[in-house]
Amino acid sequence: MRAYVADSAAPLHLRFAEAPEPVRPAPSEVLVDIEATALNRGELLASWPEGTTLGWDFAGTVRTAAEDGSGPPAGTQVFGWTPSTGTWAERALVPTTTLARLPAGLSPVAASAIGVAGVTALYALRRGGSLLGRTVIVTGAAGGVGRIAVQLAVRAGAAVHAIVGAGPGRIDAITSLELEGVTVAHSLEPKGERAHLILESVGGDSLSAACRRVAHGGVIVTYGRSSQKPGSVPPDWFYRDARIEGLQFKRDALRDDRSPSALETLASLAARGQLDPGVGLADDWLNLPAAAKRVLDREVPGRAVLRVHGGC
Repeated sequence: MRAYVADSAAPLHLRFAEAPEPVRPAPSEVLVDIEATALNRGELLASWPEGTTLGWDFAGTVRTAAEDGSGPPAGTQVFGWTPSTGTWAERALVPTTTLARLPAGLSPVAASAIGVAGVTALYALRRGGSLLGRTVIVTGAAGGVGRIAVQLAVRAGAAVHAIVGAGPGRIDAITSLELEGVTVAHSLEPKGERAHLILESVGGDSLSAACRRVAHGGVIVTYGRSSQKPGSVPPDWFYRDARIEGLQFKRDALRDDRSPSALETLASLAARGQLDPGVGLADDWLNLPAAAKRVLDREVPGRAVLRVHGGC
């Protein structure tokens, strides 16, 4: 089986190689023929054990159904993410709890862009409760998580301030959605309208500004620190009726027993044309290293998706 594996001596610490076939599935895992996979900055920046088959997101077709009968039968098109790794490959084992059926009208490429980014966005927004009539600030809004979060917040009735980087296409990634009630800026300033919910993924000065911009009774949800810099809490923070919460999507997913699942909710919206998963780059998976470099250099608004088994 061909796959991208961790190799500390290779460029970007990944190598295209022959890898072992997935073996010994748990009773609640399915074996999937991967048709498309997407890239996340987190998996590109993490340090993985040598030889680890990489990748979180996927769309594909079930080759072998789960032994316990918990998932779809063989031949079913599915998408989702894996809590371990292994989707930058021709085949991968995936728990039935982190996949969903691919709905009609949604391509494998578009579906593979939902996965980790979509689930993170949805769980982050849920931390704010009802958003009807509220103000929401989303930093990193042109990225995979942020772009989906902006759309979901608008659908929930919020006015949104989208904060994007200065790279090419960043502003257009938001304005092209043609959403009402959305303003776009290149930085989160410490002074300005306060927000009930702030999704913060930049850190540093952006996190410091968020602490000053959160409304009384509001919440800052942090799920990344792309600047690699710490932020500071204002001296009067302890007098404020506001809170900071960290989000780790795998942990939240394990606690989420709602029906429909987060993946099903997002896919249904996307299939009806009510959510753009944000595929900013679609290419053959043989070009994954070049796509990965573009993601790390912030040259891809939204998601970079790679077609594996002829995913369309």
